[in-house]
Amino acid sequence: MRETLTNTDISVIPQFLAQVEILKLNQYFKIKHGEIENRFGQKLYFKGFRTSSNDADSQLKSIPNLETVLIEEATEVSEKDFDKLNLSVRDRDSHPKIILCLNPSFKKHWIYQRFFEQKGVEYNFTGIKDDTLYIHTTYLDNIKNLDDSFIKEAEETKNVNILKYNNLFLGMWNDENRNALWSQELLSLAKDFKECNDHFESKYYLGIDIAVSTNQDSDETALTLIEKNKDQFYVLECIHGKFTPEEWANKCKDIRSKYRNLYIVAEKNQGGDLIASTLKHVGINSNVKLVMATKSKILRAEDILILYEQRRVHHTKIMSQLEQEMLTYSGDPKEKSPNCLDSLVWALKEASQKASSGSLYIS
Repeated sequence: MRETLTNTDISVIPQFLAQVEILKLNQYFKIKHGEIENRFGQKLYFKGFRTSSNDADSQLKSIPNLETVLIEEATEVSEKDFDKLNLSVRDRDSHPKIILCLNPSFKKHWIYQRFFEQKGVEYNFTGIKDDTLYIHTTYLDNIKNLDDSFIKEAEETKNVNILKYNNLFLGMWNDENRNALWSQELLSLAKDFKECNDHFESKYYLGIDIAVSTNQDSDETALTLIEKNKDQFYVLECIHGKFTPEEWANKCKDIRSKYRNLYIVAEKNQGGDLIASTLKHVGINSNVKLVMATKSKILRAEDILILYEQRRVHHTKIMSQLEQEMLTYSGDPKEKSPNCLDSLVWALKEASQKASSGSLYIS
């Protein structure tokens, strides 16, 4: 199970089948109505907590002989939904196991409070405490099989931001950064996975924060897509990585092909000429706005924070890197540039303008 699961036919099942193909085990499994059944009659079901009926446990009541419930990205699930599920499965004679798979977030999270703080369990404990089995693993446990680029990224993160390294790579729970603009509580309110129902009046804004160089030591480039409908804003996607100019430009082109009324926004004094020429090279000749940054990153972000406080921004999916930056960036000059957050700010800033004159956009 996950907090949201829209269509297994285009997400989970293809990934599962790809692994089955690699292991040459095709004859042992069959797919039917979004379910996977093995040769012994055991079935795998894929469910989401958020359904059209908004009922978290009704999805499981119709499954006979339920043995195990595995919740992916468990930090995205509310304690209320977990309790409802937990009580529901405990009513069964089979007493199914519930497995929580997660990357630790902040110590204010209910999972940390309930399973670690209250039970006196350390973050890296592996063993049994009361009725709970804990298994803690990190990349170091499997380092011989990892790509060199992943290991290098981990070491670079360790040198630049030890708190981020401890959280993302060692699985430590974070103390909330009191100097960061976004609190865990405020971000949680925005992560309602609410989507726009009527796209007829929607406009779309793609914020770009590019890396000025393309070598292995470069920052990442980030693209964040926003949908604006009336006075509400929906964060649809945050794409980030070490892309060449051609790669990120083609990603912009792909996004443009899917959304009408798309406006692309980027910082002029951060490779503005390169952005314009690269986009033109892939056929994007209009609705590109280059903005001159006159405020610091933290002051620009403060303007956007107001929209979150007004409950007008909705995150439609999990965007881990973006969320990490929102909860940790404080504006300290020693901090690494928050690429995803920057691209979010540019997109939301433009989307929230009362009026945008077409003459402001280059062509």
